[in-house]
Amino acid sequence: MGVTDSPLVTRQERKRPTCTHCHCGLLGHTVDKCYKLHGFPPGYKTRGKAPAVANQTSLSAFGSNAHASAEEISPLQLSQVQAQCEQLLALINNKTLTNSVPNVSNGHHQATVNAASSSTFPISSMTGIPFCASICSNPVFTPNLSHSVFSSHTTPHSSIKQNSWILDTGATDHMVHSLSCFTTVTSIIQATVELPNGNLVPVTHIGTVKLSSSLILTDVLCVPSFHFNLISAFTPWRMIGLGKTSQWALHFGLTKTGHKTSHTFDLIHCDIWGPYFLPTHDGFKYFLTIVDDCSRSTWVYLMSSKGATRSLLVSFFTMVETQFNTKIKTIRSDNGLEFIMSDFFSSKGVIHQTSCVKTPQQNSVVERKHQHLLNVARAIRFQSNLPLSFWGECILHAAYLINRLPTPILHQKTPYEVLMHKVPTYTHLKVFGCLAYASNLSSHKTKFDAKAFPCVFLGYPFGTKGYKLLDLSTNQCFVSRDVVFHESIFPFHNSTSLINPHSSLDSVSASSCHPFSSVSPPNIPSCSTLPCDSTSTPREPHSLPSQEPHSLPSQEPHNPPSALPVTPTSDSSVSSSDSSVSSSDSPVTPHLPIRQSSRIVKPPSYLQDYHCSLASSLPSSDLASANTIYPIQHTLSYSKLSAPHKAFTLAISTPIEPQFYHEAVKSPHWVDAMSKELEALEANHTWVLTSLPPGKQPIGCKWVYKLKFKSDGTIERYKARLVAKGYNQREGIDYSETFSPVAKLVTVRSFIALAAAQGWPITQLDVNNAFLHGDLDEEVFMSLPPGFGNKGGHPNQVCRLTKSLYGLKQASRQWFSKFSSTLLAHGFIQSKCDYSLFTKTVGDAFLALLVYVDDILIASNDAVSVTNLTAFLDHHFKLKDLGPAKYFLGLELARTAKGISLCQRKYTLDILQDTGFLGSKPVKFPMEQHLKLSKDEGPALPDPTVYRRLIGKLLYLTLTRPDISYSVSRLSQFMDQPRAPHLHAAHRVLQYLKGSPGQGLFFSSHTSLQLKAFCDSDWAGCSDTRRSVTGFCIFLGDSLISWRSKKQSIVSRSSAEAEYRAMAVTTCEITWLLSLLKDFHISHPMAAVLFCDNQAALHIASNPVFHERTKHIEVDCHFIRDKIQAGILKTLHVASAHQLADVFTKPLGFIPFSTLISKLGVLDIHSPT
Repeated sequence: MGVTDSPLVTRQERKRPTCTHCHCGLLGHTVDKCYKLHGFPPGYKTRGKAPAVANQTSLSAFGSNAHASAEEISPLQLSQVQAQCEQLLALINNKTLTNSVPNVSNGHHQATVNAASSSTFPISSMTGIPFCASICSNPVFTPNLSHSVFSSHTTPHSSIKQNSWILDTGATDHMVHSLSCFTTVTSIIQATVELPNGNLVPVTHIGTVKLSSSLILTDVLCVPSFHFNLISAFTPWRMIGLGKTSQWALHFGLTKTGHKTSHTFDLIHCDIWGPYFLPTHDGFKYFLTIVDDCSRSTWVYLMSSKGATRSLLVSFFTMVETQFNTKIKTIRSDNGLEFIMSDFFSSKGVIHQTSCVKTPQQNSVVERKHQHLLNVARAIRFQSNLPLSFWGECILHAAYLINRLPTPILHQKTPYEVLMHKVPTYTHLKVFGCLAYASNLSSHKTKFDAKAFPCVFLGYPFGTKGYKLLDLSTNQCFVSRDVVFHESIFPFHNSTSLINPHSSLDSVSASSCHPFSSVSPPNIPSCSTLPCDSTSTPREPHSLPSQEPHSLPSQEPHNPPSALPVTPTSDSSVSSSDSSVSSSDSPVTPHLPIRQSSRIVKPPSYLQDYHCSLASSLPSSDLASANTIYPIQHTLSYSKLSAPHKAFTLAISTPIEPQFYHEAVKSPHWVDAMSKELEALEANHTWVLTSLPPGKQPIGCKWVYKLKFKSDGTIERYKARLVAKGYNQREGIDYSETFSPVAKLVTVRSFIALAAAQGWPITQLDVNNAFLHGDLDEEVFMSLPPGFGNKGGHPNQVCRLTKSLYGLKQASRQWFSKFSSTLLAHGFIQSKCDYSLFTKTVGDAFLALLVYVDDILIASNDAVSVTNLTAFLDHHFKLKDLGPAKYFLGLELARTAKGISLCQRKYTLDILQDTGFLGSKPVKFPMEQHLKLSKDEGPALPDPTVYRRLIGKLLYLTLTRPDISYSVSRLSQFMDQPRAPHLHAAHRVLQYLKGSPGQGLFFSSHTSLQLKAFCDSDWAGCSDTRRSVTGFCIFLGDSLISWRSKKQSIVSRSSAEAEYRAMAVTTCEITWLLSLLKDFHISHPMAAVLFCDNQAALHIASNPVFHERTKHIEVDCHFIRDKIQAGILKTLHVASAHQLADVFTKPLGFIPFSTLISKLGVLDIHSPT
């Protein structure tokens, strides 16, 4: 039986209240909590008398025990619940139940709609006997109450009509199976209800159901898989009061104990924190916390593993007996195996108390102490800006300070004073992490050597009257007494690192220092002790193993001081030579970097076929990133990836593709690739060498280099492609028709989302020299390729092209024409929605093929059909089978049983690397809230091409990043004359990307194929043109497949008009997607749902209203009414707070932005754990 922490309140300590109820008049409670008026709690027994059963049908008594288990329900409670159910039915029949439940929709959902309320619902009791309730006419309920509500006799489900209502005392919420029951409804994404058998069923909506004019049910869940409607027996009633523990203690005569023991070490609390993902420099990952219940004194022991717990506890027991001449009586901990020391506790006569499983609140003293320790340690680390690997020193120093701070629990005394019976001294305390100068006590110093050297203060060692310091020149920790402190200067604030990365890590004299890798022996643990004023851990010194020079700077903290410059710089711009402290009070001589050889280091021959040092070759692990206080490792991790996908990710990130011919000729792989390309071109008779005719101008050409990977991450081939500079061609002379369809990116996302939902494997193919398969009708002359010698000896020799070539304006058209005609002859059907999509059905086998230039994706439910198709295409076009799709058009695909993740991690890192923002400070949202950009504000950029190039890259990144769609769309409106504020806003987008480079979309494999859309508009959002911004997003089940953020073409006269135009644009996209689903042979019998937060726009869409205010709107906008009348589209209202499309219309703050983004199906599988 639980015991409260507050002392008992006797009758003499205060004036007790008196109940004013006419039939009570007793002391100790008020009328609003009177049991005689409102009913006794379930199972309540009076002293020495039979249980009182008066008023046991009280609603409050029923609601107070809503979550009682089946084992705890007494017969009294069952009869009580039966009576309450009968009372409910009587109230419904007599229309006497007042509407005490406010009609308020849940604030945690996404959409609110108005539905018709003219249907009639049959209702059943628990016996399965139906009765009817009409929402409009409110007829009298006529249930058959011959059976008890809890009678063992129940009617089989076959006797209950569908749409019946069942009173269910086991249901936690009201539940229906059809949206037609609701008067107002809210959409829910990814919510489930657990059945008694443990299965989970999806919940799609929540809303309000009006059973009669006086009976309204709120927070009703819609579960489409149900066949009946449930009324929870616990939810309709109002709680009128709660009984307090102190009053129950008086009723039952329980005694109460104090909040703590009366003597020190009568009870100690123990727990372990960890493991932390980054070990300390000593290799510790855990710490053991021991708290004395009486004095609240705290001991902290750093540990490398939990196995050291037992030896530490044995040492602690010995220390208590020796130092305090007492014995520990009781120890309280959780159920960790490291605390199972039955033999030891029995030999000491110690009682071991353990908390219940998954009940940490029973060990709350030490759990709260962990929170206290971490709060203080985090604060002092942020202030000192120490590397994260020093978190162990921060914890020890925090414990040292907490033991010497007054606490209200001890009546403003300190734990040290209660334990040691004396007030602690504070004169020796210094600011943690500040700059300190320790006297140079070396016996080999000369007259011109410094008398002191700079250090960082790390705390107070145990057993030594001195200070623990970090030598910035030797990277070693030592103890010294003669120290001068500069408590307002923090060395790690003024540079990325003051530790010389090239300094020696050899151990020094054991009498004066100990290196980082020292280990605390079990009998002398690393702790913040209390018996002495100076407390830390004496450690046995030994040498530190060799480390990478950048290992310490790479562990910089997450949150730097605000004094640092906000403008990001390239990682390489921060060098170790900047490590001096910029202060006149700290004359630190900067270290000169050691010259490194520029000779190219080649791996030995036996490693030629292996990728060496993959991790250090990644952009996220570049050596330059070690010199920034915001390393990419803090926002990018590969720990969640499977081993094969991790190998693939590292493989595509490691190699460097050359940009120019003079770079490629240095590698034999690329030279061989160029030779093979030229041989293929000549074998295909792509050109004929000839002299340039008079009056003709040849176009140029260049090499483009690309690596092709297999699904296991190995390099499939080095691909060198000769590309003609087609931008020099002249229309009507060198080309005529140029159009060639490519796959729309919405189609690509829909293709992948359907493959995930249907369980189709996705195979990727790559066509060799695809454009060479097209014939060329025009006469085009091209200069000789780089590396192609002049074989004829003519001075003006050029290539007259006879076949299509990459880069020519008509090349893609010629290739696609030949490829599509081949597929159509093979029985494929070309989609009219996207001409790059081809489908074929043979029996039960379905094939879908998507082509983007020469990259092909194939999805099918039949593996044999895919094999046959691959062989057919390889016969007509030489191609490579790359296996399961993992890297398509720069999109990285990661597939599991739960679904497919789609991101552009590598592309994002490349952008950050190229722009110098790989070491920038991350921000949490891409654009400042309420930011207004204008085309005339701020100075013009001297070189606008930099801005244009950046925005162009960001536009392609929006293919998988809906979170930056609005920001990039807004910034792209200033491409003509960009100004400084525009570039600054673009830089903020880069800082946002730095915080989540691996974020992307997730397409679930367990989802419906129902289309639902959200549309919104920001009226007159553009300050220059006063045009509104349209934003929408469309889901296929739970998978986001289409979105847009775009400025409207005309000025809207009202917000309703702007919203109506946004609805029209969204309807166009929905209509197109419905046709696309038909091409995939996906049926969509239900109407697509469109959510809008503007009631006027919804009325305009449903009815020809507001004629005077809408007569100027174009007729084509009104086609949305035809879609609604045809049953293709259904419009519903959504609250503005839950409008998902709001993120596509305006810049939002962190809280609304993060809330909406989390509901868009965005997932970051590369986020650090």
